[in-house]
Amino acid sequence: MKALIIIAFFMLLPNTSFAYENPDQKATCYLFKNNKLQKKSACLMQTGGGAGGMYAILTFNNKKYHFETETMTGNYEITYYPNNNLNKPTSVAPYYRDQKTLKILTQKESESRENLLACRKTKDSTLDFCYRSY
Repeated sequence: MKALIIIAFFMLLPNTSFAYENPDQKATCYLFKNNKLQKKSACLMQTGGGAGGMYAILTFNNKKYHFETETMTGNYEITYYPNNNLNKPTSVAPYYRDQKTLKILTQKESESRENLLACRKTKDSTLDFCYRSY
């Protein structure tokens, strides 16, 4: 009986966590500096996740922009990995822009609109990056 319980435990163990990878998506990426658009172009978006987080890697202008969102605590903190380097995490703040005017929106404005750009900005403004997937 004890052996059956141990076998059942090890058979169920792989099913206690999961990870997934979504198909690549086409997106449009935007790079800002001092609140001015520097570059806009088509980009490739790879997304996925697992127990505790989600990731998005956007390939834009021959560079990878790697973001991870923590989902365990409900804070949904977002981390950016410059140059796709997992050893140098940087905290970023999410915000939204209007897709047509590129105006920064308040949280309340973003809740009542469609066609938004999802944006990520570092505290020191070295990165101000937005994207929209299709």
